[in-house]
Amino acid sequence: MSKLSNRRFFGKGFTRKFHVAEFSKSKLLFFIICLTWFLLMLTIPYTLPPNSVNFDEKGKVGVVEFQNQTNTMNPVAGFVYSTGDSFCHQKASRSFFLNGNQMPYCSRCIGIFLGLVIGAGIAIFRYVDFKWQWIVIGLGPIGVDGIGQLFGFWESINMVRLITGGLAGILTGLAVAVIIQELCASVSKHTKTSVENKNQNDDEKL
Repeated sequence: MSKLSNRRFFGKGFTRKFHVAEFSKSKLLFFIICLTWFLLMLTIPYTLPPNSVNFDEKGKVGVVEFQNQTNTMNPVAGFVYSTGDSFCHQKASRSFFLNGNQMPYCSRCIGIFLGLVIGAGIAIFRYVDFKWQWIVIGLGPIGVDGIGQLFGFWESINMVRLITGGLAGILTGLAVAVIIQELCASVSKHTKTSVENKNQNDDEKL
C-alpha cells in the first residue's frame, strides 16, 4: 500500500504543514503534461502572423464557431485553438494577447492551466492534507467572481480572472495528482497480489 494511502484525503482539523511526499512517476508525468500544455498556450500565438487572431465577442462555451479560422492555422496551433473553441468562450475582451494574437483560451482558463502546473509541481515534492478550508480558498474566489459577474454585480478584469483561475487550478492540480498516485498504487498492489497468488498456486500444484 502507498504511504499516502495511510493519510486521510479529507479529515478533521486543519493541517497547516505540507508533508513530504514519496516520489511518484505518475505525478511527474501529470506535471509534465500540464507544463507542456501551458507552454503551448504561451508559444502558439508566436507561431502565427502578428495581429492575425481576434475572435471578438462572439464566442460561446461548448459551441464550435471559429473552425474556418482554426483550419487555416498550422496543425499544432489549429488543434490548440480548436480545443479552446470547444471548451472556452474565447471572448477577446476576456483574453490576453501575445504577438498581437488572442490566446487560445480566456484569461480565467489560462489561470487554471497555470494553477494546474503549480499544483502538480508542488504535489511531486509535498503531500497536502485536503481540508474544507483548502477547498474554500481554492474554489471560493472563482465562484464569487464568476457569479458576481454573471448576475451583473460587477465586471471582472482579466488579472482577477487569472488569479481566481490560478487558485482553482492549484487546488485541482494537487487533488488530481494525489488521485492519480493513489489509483496507480492501487493497481500496482492489485497486480502484485495477483502475481503472488498465482505463484503460490503454482507452488501448491508442484
